[in-house]
Amino acid sequence: SPEYRAVLNGKAGEDALPERQLEAGEPYRFRLMNVTMGSPNLRYLLTRNGQPVRWTPTAKDGFDLPSYQRTLETADQHVGIGETMDVEVKLNAGSYALELRGGGGGLVASQKIQVIATQTVAQQIASAVLPMPEGLRPGATVLGYREAGKLVELRKGTNGMICLADDPTSPAFHVACYHEGMEPFMARGRSLRAEGITGDQVDTVRFREAKEGKLKLPTVPAALWQMSGPPGSYDAEKNEIKGARSLYVVYIPYATEPSTGLPAKPAPGIPWLMFPGTPKAHIMFIPTM
Repeated sequence: SPEYRAVLNGKAGEDALPERQLEAGEPYRFRLMNVTMGSPNLRYLLTRNGQPVRWTPTAKDGFDLPSYQRTLETADQHVGIGETMDVEVKLNAGSYALELRGGGGGLVASQKIQVIATQTVAQQIASAVLPMPEGLRPGATVLGYREAGKLVELRKGTNGMICLADDPTSPAFHVACYHEGMEPFMARGRSLRAEGITGDQVDTVRFREAKEGKLKLPTVPAALWQMSGPPGSYDAEKNEIKGARSLYVVYIPYATEPSTGLPAKPAPGIPWLMFPGTPKAHIMFIPTM
């Protein structure tokens, strides 16, 4: 409507809304508000695949509803001018959208929501070691998450390999294992990203620190194994990744085409050298290109 501008999470317009991540099976309360001057009948819908799911109204205008009104119902709530409505919902893993529609039914804004299925410690360990050959899996150290966003050691290893469990805040599935000689380089990357440094700037800092002798690099070739999959691809019960893509890497800092005899351009079915001549130089092996 030209009479008002809808705002979700402080930003206007569908394209300006970042995707939100929630945990599957956890209760969440949404507060639905109408602070417009010209739309007496805003509609909020929580949908999956275009169809409303179900939620439970819990409060109106800041006052808790009586128990007989707290019943599970279709997630399609009308909110009048000046009104607020609180609803509670538990969702299964998947992609959802919190839609805001005007009185005529037209879509005003849509908040994308990705619900992530959290894994137990045992499941994180089992999935984290999948990229490696079976003989290396039992002895690997595993880093994972007891709380979202906090990477901790879940298991101490014995064979010099370190595996990273899937990040529950990321919709896609990704696990990786690498030789302990790469840990200073990898850990520095994680700390820089936690500081808000992104993209090529991460390597800019690491390369500079490596050349200054502040960042230790492996002194012998160091392997990395990883597997990735689309959202929802990991089956925790079967410990399987559907549609997984594997990648194998051997890091050789400062390696070049002449020093390895490998090309610096990828081609189907052959290994190649990426980032030649840099602290991040590594041989790429991609099973399927």
